[in-house]
Amino acid sequence: MSVQNARASDAVEGHLAWGRLVDSDYVLVQGPPDWLGRDVDPEVLIARVASGRTDEVERIRISRIQLHGVLHDPASEMTGIRLDRPSGCPAQGPPDGAGSDRPLATGAELCSAVETALGPQSAETPDRPEDALRPVAAWEEIRRHSIVEDCRLPAPPVERMWICTVFGRSVCS
Repeated sequence: MSVQNARASDAVEGHLAWGRLVDSDYVLVQGPPDWLGRDVDPEVLIARVASGRTDEVERIRISRIQLHGVLHDPASEMTGIRLDRPSGCPAQGPPDGAGSDRPLATGAELCSAVETALGPQSAETPDRPEDALRPVAAWEEIRRHSIVEDCRLPAPPVERMWICTVFGRSVCS
């Protein structure tokens, strides 16, 4: 899951930070929110490959950003992001409910407490965002093209023919 700048032209250029979808509408990003700036219009990009399909890409607007941790202690900082709507992807919560009975700490212990409750962050987080996000940019381009159907005629029709083309032949019978 990637926090993105919605003003960017694609997923690679727009990447700001990696996060975890911990609930259907809540994302946690570890570390200080250096990505949150004046020229940033943040949104969340969630993409996954399931059953060989590559069209499971969501871009969800953010309704609220909450900063957690202790000021001037970057190791304790974490950003909570409330999404405008729930994601269709499953949350990255604790496996089989493990750790869900443990209360989360605050301040300097927050990051380690989240890892204790939810399990460690996936080792699959790539060092270079473009390695993970380049395919997503291609998937989004394919999706944009796949939802467009070109129904234009090669030449201007006679009015009756145009109506038949748009509304079906049953109207012209």
